[in-house]
Amino acid sequence: RIPVHIFPGRMQSLQPELERFSESNSILQAFWQNLQEGFAYFEREHILPKITVDGHGRYVFSDPLL
Repeated sequence: RIPVHIFPGRMQSLQPELERFSESNSILQAFWQNLQEGFAYFEREHILPKITVDGHGRYVFSDPLL
């Protein structure tokens, strides 16, 4: 079993496109911001986070060792 995490690119370099793309759709903007949290976790910790989904459909990223 091999987990695969795919992002469309480095989230920092995509910021202008994401802002332009999601200005008209707050749901889509919230989704991309949520993905950015996971990307930031990986960049900061250099390990894949444990990923769960909360009761509102948002991804929750946490330490995989807890």
